[in-house]
This record gives sequence, structure tokens and C-alpha cells, in this order.
Amino acid sequence: MLLLAGSVLFGCASGGLPQPIVDHNRDYDFTAAKTFAFMNRKSGPAESVVLSDMEINRVNNAFERALTMRGLTLVEKREDADILISWLLVTKEQTDVRSYNSTSYYQCWGCGPAVSDVSVRQYTQGTLIVDMVDPEMRKSVWRSVVQSKLNAEHELEGQQERFNNVAEHMMAAYPPQ
Repeated sequence: MLLLAGSVLFGCASGGLPQPIVDHNRDYDFTAAKTFAFMNRKSGPAESVVLSDMEINRVNNAFERALTMRGLTLVEKREDADILISWLLVTKEQTDVRSYNSTSYYQCWGCGPAVSDVSVRQYTQGTLIVDMVDPEMRKSVWRSVVQSKLNAEHELEGQQERFNNVAEHMMAAYPPQ
């Protein structure tokens, strides 16, 4: 449906990055987490986007970079990791309907009839969800969620940098204080 859908979330429609919503288990000792690994990707809900292996690698590389900058080390085997990383991109088609009222312009101010205009625009809402899962409890202990209107315009050049920026933005609150 959307070619390179993962990259379009990372090239958000608005100029800035949307503010992520972050939640975490307040009783969890995040200082004990020194290593991480990525969980196997499972197929998500019907609304999730099917990404290519290249896109999955770009997203994984971006989160690896963001977590390494926070002092964690990537390990290859999940059983050796203190914490596991899971992420999912979900999309939903949305409709934006807006109505505008204005006066028509003749030779005099306001002497024409009122004019109504309705604008209907279809867009795709993207939600990127990142969970940090404790491997022993098998439960999420930290989550960051960001939503954005997806931008259908995308460029392959600079794509990894856009992925890196979003991952860094989403992980900015890790570790929780």
C-alpha cells in the first residue's frame, strides 16, 4: 500500500518531530540493564505495515545507535540480553474534514452572499511503538509511542539520518529519572 512506509513516518509531514508518549514501570531497576537485543519481529495487527528487510535493518540500526548512546551494548543472542527491544509500525487511514465560511467579494464590502467551502483530505496516520521488555518477566517495562501523519513524499537519500533522528527523539527519556 505505501511504498517504504516505514521511511515516511520518519519523514514526518510536519516540520518537527511529534512528542513521544513515554511510560515505564516505576519499580523496575533500569540501571541493571547494560545489554540489549532485538526481539524477533512477528506479524502485527492487520493495520501494521509490511516492511522490507532493508527498512527493518534501518530502524534497528537507528534504535541500536540511540541505545548505544545511552550506555547500552547490543548483544547478538537474546538470552544474553538484560533487556529486549520490540517495535511496531501501525497505520490507519484517516479523513480530515474542515469547513470554511467567508463572504463573497463584489464591489462593496460584505454585500454578497456568504460562501461555504468544505475541504476533505485523506491521509495515513502512523503510530510507531517501541517497547523494552524484561526477558525474565516477559513483560514490557518501558514504552515510547509517537504518532504522525505520514508523508507520502519520501527520499531515499538521507533516510538513515531521519530514522536516527526519530529513534533518538523517542529514546530521549531513557533511562527514566
